[in-house]
Amino acid sequence: MVADGVNVLPAGAAEAWLRRHAGKLLELGPEPPTPAMLAARRYEITTLLEDLVDGRAPDELLATAMKLYDALAHLALRAASAWTGTGKHLARRLRAVAPVLADDLVAAMAAIIPQPEDGKRRFTTAVDRMLAPHGGPLLEGYRLAAPAEWRSAGVAFAEDEAAGRTRRTAE
Repeated sequence: MVADGVNVLPAGAAEAWLRRHAGKLLELGPEPPTPAMLAARRYEITTLLEDLVDGRAPDELLATAMKLYDALAHLALRAASAWTGTGKHLARRLRAVAPVLADDLVAAMAAIIPQPEDGKRRFTTAVDRMLAPHGGPLLEGYRLAAPAEWRSAGVAFAEDEAAGRTRRTAE
């Protein structure tokens, strides 16, 4: 918006500098994805696909398909060092950067309610193609530690083997 939007600052050196700076940032594109970001996206996409394949209720299929579309589109754009977006802008950017994936996702979305098995198959194919260059699906062994501020001081968790569940214990 700063690069090509309506100026709300008084015309002058600051406004001109901001426009130039914003234009340069847009041209550079986003930072390349880090290995941690790629692993998180691979895990997210893998779990969403599992949820979709196991889903039966139309509302659950649609909700999961929408999240999967979003995750795949964002990964495709970031992996190509392209800016992402939301709504129609995400779709437009995806079509510009990865038109085959864009077509595959439109076909999968169009099929998921009237022909769920076909939609699931199409999503599975899109996921396999998208994740292959980045190491494939990721589930087993993936671990993401909670930020320190989310942790409770003095509380530990232990496995209750007899009951097969996790329980809180005081340290």
